Amino acid sequence: FLIYVHVMATFLAALGVGLIFRNAALNQGGIQNRMGALFFILIFLTLMSLSSLPVWKEDRLLFIRERANRVYGTNAYFFSTVLFDILPMRVVPPFLFGFITYGMIGLNEGGELNLLAFVVVLILTNIVATCLCMAIGVCSRRVADANAVASLCFLT
Repeated sequence: FLIYVHVMATFLAALGVGLIFRNAALNQGGIQNRMGALFFILIFLTLMSLSSLPVWKEDRLLFIRERANRVYGTNAYFFSTVLFDILPMRVVPPFLFGFITYGMIGLNEGGELNLLAFVVVLILTNIVATCLCMAIGVCSRRVADANAVASLCFLT
């Protein structure tokens, strides 16, 4: 369900940003519009990574019990959790956002190589924000505290 929400929210936000900033002019106002669109895209994607805050807290007791029963080891749990969170929820939405908005905003002067670089930067930004959220989530005792700290980190 969370993957579906991420993809649909990303699709609707990308369509909205693309329509709002569509065909920005080539003057100073157009440049400022593009910068505003880029700022919104990065803030949107980093704030979407806040959903990774409780990843380690919620499954901790289950993991401890299953590791004690030798169902799986620590490495298997870590890699499966990271891969399940990173691939579908941190790579697909920025990929979708980049491909929808890139041409609509008017960032297409350099061709496909610039589109690829744009999408890679969006994906890496989202992955780094997710890793920061996971680290903050592990260090805090409550999810509400972690949410406040991560939000402040992203908005300052």
